[in-house]
Amino acid sequence: MATVPTPAIDTTRNKATDTVATLLTPRIVVSALVGIVATAFIFRACCLQVAQPDEWMVVIRDGKQLKAGIGLRHWKRIDDTVVKFKSSLVKVPFKANQVTSEMQGVEVSGVVIWTVYRDADGPFRAYRSLEGLTPEGLEKVNNNLQELTQSIIRSQIASMTITEVLSNRDILRDAAKNTMMKLVQGWGVWLETIEVTDVRIESQSLFSNMQSEYREQIRSKAEQLRMTTDKGIEENRIAIELETKKKEVDAQCAESQYRASEDLKTEQYLEALGQEKRRIAQGEMEEESRLEGVREALRRKEALERKETEAQVMMQQTALEAEAKKARAEAEAEVMRTKLKAQQGMDATNLKVLELETNKQVYENMQNLKVVHITGGGGDGEKGGGVASLIPGLAALQQALAASSPPPQGPRKGEEEKKARAEAEAEVLRTKLKAQQGMDATNLKVLELETNKQVYENMKNMKVVHIAGGGGDGEKGGGVASLIPGLA
Repeated sequence: MATVPTPAIDTTRNKATDTVATLLTPRIVVSALVGIVATAFIFRACCLQVAQPDEWMVVIRDGKQLKAGIGLRHWKRIDDTVVKFKSSLVKVPFKANQVTSEMQGVEVSGVVIWTVYRDADGPFRAYRSLEGLTPEGLEKVNNNLQELTQSIIRSQIASMTITEVLSNRDILRDAAKNTMMKLVQGWGVWLETIEVTDVRIESQSLFSNMQSEYREQIRSKAEQLRMTTDKGIEENRIAIELETKKKEVDAQCAESQYRASEDLKTEQYLEALGQEKRRIAQGEMEEESRLEGVREALRRKEALERKETEAQVMMQQTALEAEAKKARAEAEAEVMRTKLKAQQGMDATNLKVLELETNKQVYENMQNLKVVHITGGGGDGEKGGGVASLIPGLAALQQALAASSPPPQGPRKGEEEKKARAEAEAEVLRTKLKAQQGMDATNLKVLELETNKQVYENMKNMKVVHIAGGGGDGEKGGGVASLIPGLA
């Protein structure tokens, strides 16, 4: 391992350094002390100066005022002079005895209030003239102001009467202040005010006499004032009573007018209310009439629609009935054509057999015929009897019954319904006519027998109570054949 060489120490150099330090140590101490003292002196000479809020500070440099103010701050230089003093007001009382122009002695008392002059270099002049505003200086300036004020007041009283002195104190005050203000500004003093607090007459008898005259004047003025006051009070009382009466009359008139106005308003309101009620009633009647008209129109419309519907239904029924009748007529025509074809092949024997069967059925249907009393007569012709003579009498009976009975009251039909029914009946009639045009003698005979059969079938429940008929004049007027004419 390598070893580090140790450096050699220069002992000769260290000894020289110690010798120099030994020689310089006292000098350094002395210099430090001198520096400290000088620094303290400079700091004391150049310290910050601060005035209280109620103190003046005046900075003087080279015998002149540098600046001045109340509550001022200033860094003082070595060549500056800084003074401080109070900024409060100073009150100086005074008394002055003097005779007036009337040779009457009076004593005037008052006060003088002053302070330091604030403008320009007033604070410096006050400091210079008033011995630095020390208590001795303040005492001297107060005595000077007191004597000066007394002198001016005495001079002013000598040229005034006693009444002027007593009543015009402002003259004394203004004279003293204006004269003294010009003198004291050079002292650095500012007079705030001069007030006269009391004026006293030295002669007690004169003062009493003056008071007597004044008391009499005051008493006279008081009496006059009392009388004037009483008179004014009485006049005011009368005026107030008159005004009160007037107001009462006005109030009564206003109340009467108000009541009349309210009554008129009430009548107008009631009239308007009645008109409104009548208008509403008329409107309701008109509305009811209008609604009744609307309802009547609706009823008419419904009736018309109902009639139209009934007419349409009737027309449809009529059309259906016409079609049914037409169909039945066609069917009957077809049956008739078939019968006619069958009847056209019948001979005399067949016709006789058919006649006998028909008569049998006729008399069978007449089993229930009840005749209580019949008085009959004969006819005029040779062939007045027989079954064949019954049909004309029956037809006459049907015509008589139809004539004596009122026509049936059916529903009223329109022209279209009548027209449709007429067309249907005409069609049926045309169909029957076409079928009847091909009939021969045999067909006619068969039709006569069927017709007689139907007639007597309709008469099977017929009850005859009494029939009165006439007799005939012919040879063959009696018998069954004479029944029909009696019925007719």
